[in-house]
This record gives sequence, C-alpha cells and structure tokens, in this order.
Amino acid sequence: RNIRNREARKRKVAAESARAKFFDSQRIQNIIREASESDDPTVKAKLTAYERHRLIASSWSNDERKEESQLLTRLDELDGIEATWSNKDGGVEIAISQGWRRASQAADSLSEDDRADLASSYVEHRMRVVGADLQALINLRNSVARRAGFDNYWELGLASQGLTAAEVTTLTDELAAIVQPIVSASEAQVAAHADAEGIANTFANRMMIRRKLGLEAGREDADNFFDADLAEERVKQALNDMGIATNGWQVYTGPSRYTRSGVYGFPVRPPNSIAIVMSNDRRWTLWQYEAMAYGGGGAVWWQSIDDQAALSPPMWEPTPPWFEGFAAFFQRLTYEPGFHARYVPELPKELRAKLASWRVKSMARSIASSIVQTKVEQRLYEDPNSLEAITRFAAETRQQLTGAPAAPMTESGLTYDSALLSAILWNYPAYSQNYLFSAMTEAWMWD
Repeated sequence: RNIRNREARKRKVAAESARAKFFDSQRIQNIIREASESDDPTVKAKLTAYERHRLIASSWSNDERKEESQLLTRLDELDGIEATWSNKDGGVEIAISQGWRRASQAADSLSEDDRADLASSYVEHRMRVVGADLQALINLRNSVARRAGFDNYWELGLASQGLTAAEVTTLTDELAAIVQPIVSASEAQVAAHADAEGIANTFANRMMIRRKLGLEAGREDADNFFDADLAEERVKQALNDMGIATNGWQVYTGPSRYTRSGVYGFPVRPPNSIAIVMSNDRRWTLWQYEAMAYGGGGAVWWQSIDDQAALSPPMWEPTPPWFEGFAAFFQRLTYEPGFHARYVPELPKELRAKLASWRVKSMARSIASSIVQTKVEQRLYEDPNSLEAITRFAAETRQQLTGAPAAPMTESGLTYDSALLSAILWNYPAYSQNYLFSAMTEAWMWD
C-alpha cells in the first residue's frame, strides 16, 4: 500500500522479466505455434492478444530493463522536485511544482513584471526533465526497437497496441480539421482582449486573460467544493446506485512523492479483485473525483470479463486505444449536474451547469493538446538528438494548430511546451494518441 516509486520500479522490472521468461519458454512457443494454425475465432483472438504482449516482452534484455528503470527513476525524481517562487519583496509565495493553471491563478493580482518573473521561473523548473536522461531513455528504447525490426520504439509501441503510424497520422489529421477552428477562435478572443486592454498576450498573461473573459468559469470556481477525502466514498456510492458492485476494489492513495503522479488501475485477480492507485496532493479538488471515476471505469470492465477470459491475462482488456475511451465515459460522470446534486450537494446549483458547460467547451482544447503530444512524441522517437529542435517543433506545432502566441524559452535555449512534460510520455511510450480515442468517445457519447 502506497509503496514508493523506487520500490514500484523494482517490482515492475521483476514482472517484466517474468513476462519475458514466459514467452521465451519453449512450451509456450509451441502452444502459440499450434494456435496459429487454428481456425477457431476464439483461439485467433487470444493468439492476437498474446502476440501483442510478446512483441514488447521479447524485445528487451534484463540489463536493458534495469537501465530503463534507472532512467525512469531519475526522470520521476526530477519531475517530483517541489519548488516555490517569491516576488522581490517576499510578500507573495507561489508553488510552481504543479500545473500552470493553479500557479497562474495565484498571480492574477500581481504586476505584469511579477507575472513574467513567475512564468520564467515556472518554465525553467518544469523544463528540467527535458534533458540528457530523457534522450538516453529514448535512445535506449530505439535500440531495442531496431533490434526487433522497427525504425523506432514509437512504431514498436503502436504495433503492440494494434496500431500503425499511418493510422495515427490519419486520425490526428482528421481531428485537427475539426478542432482547429474552435481552438483558434478561442485564441483570437484572448488576443483581441489583450490588445483592447493593452496587456501583452504572453504565456505569463494568457490564463489571466482567459479567466477575465470567463473562459475558465466553472472549473476553477468548483474545485473548492470537492472534498478529495470523500472522493472514493462518493464515486463508489454513485456506481453502486447504478447497480455496479465495487466490493472487490482496492483503492490506494498517497502524495505524488510516494505514488506516481496521476491515476492507474490494474487487475489483481479479475473479475473479483481490482486495484486503483491515485496520487493525492490537494484536499479540495475535482480531479480526485475524476481519477476515482476513471479508475472505476477500468474496474467495471475487468469485473465484466467472463471466466474463460479471466484465465488469460492478455485477454483482460481491449487494446489501449479503446480502453481509454471506456474509462473516460465514467470519468465524465463527475461533471454532470445530476451527479453533483446527489453526491456533491455542497456545490452551489448555479455552478453545476457552469462546470458541465466548461467541460464541453474544453474538449476541443483537450483534443488539440493530445494531437500536439502525439506528434511531438513521434518526432522525439524519430530523432532525439537535438532537444532544441524537438522543443521548437513542439511549440510550432501547437502554434500552427491553435493560433497561440510564441512560447517562452529557457535560459539554455529550449522552447517551452507542455507536451514534453507529461510523465505519460516517458512511462507509457506510444500511448499519447490513446487520449484522442478517449476524447472522441466522450464527445460522441456525451456532447
């Protein structure tokens, strides 16, 4: 329970070594060979699932896995360093270890010079993870992929999920055509307001301007009414009221310095035993409810598999692109006024509709960000040699898609972009595009 990241890494390496040993077994290879000659649809489906798992497991040596674990540990430690910014007279102190939304909100009343100084400190602190360790990790993975017959590890990762680079490109192009007019209109609105008020339309000021325009209304106002300590109880109750059992769930929460930042679930022994692990750094936040519902969505799937599928771990879930969408359906529940009325009665009635409206409007921005992150991850694995070129590509891709103004730069010459700062990028290679499937599912089913 709440095991530290370092210990979790050791367990992960041991599990991956056991998986590789499983697929190296001559007995297992013979079974797979025999299955490949079967015409039974059930056997074929199982064979496909096992082949996907084997693709990754059989590509790595034990020493390479240990090296990867060491690099991931260093990146996670860099990402977890806590820092604060203070203005010149020391009267204001703002945490810069979390997201820019929260940090910038605390600076709305400061002078433009102070906001610029805060933004500069934030960018320098957050971009520390974009360095030699990230390059070493990508180069290590690429060497593994080339030995397995792929140009880079991004393509190997896609293949293990049943996807190709061409399919991902088609998806991002089609979605970009849909969301670009929406996000560009929002950026134009921000630019027009900045011009009218004589405010520089910069990274330091844009969130403040969005708040003044009401573009963030609902989300930020609502946070103070969501007690994170009650998230598990309330989300479970909501699902129970829908007829969904939660008795077999093991829910673990802890600060991100101990528990990897974010939320992830995994089946211990499905369909009856499921684990959900969440980081929890704030007492009042809607995110904890989202995380619990998202993890619960995965648990619902695992609880629904039949006894035959439960015997074969590769059959425990669909390929990641579709699994993300399944979990997102449940995550969206936490934004619905009906959920608030019954399970978060503290949230004022007038804020319930605003919060739901904010979520709908934010979908285009979420899709745009996932498009950028997908393209940046592909570019990173294709040529990791120049971090300056990669970060510049990231910022330019975002500018072209959204119409955002020029991004800030670090003192070392890197261009800031959030696409390179997500732990998803290094912990789950070739996974970024799956959030596009998640957003699409939510948009289709809710909006």
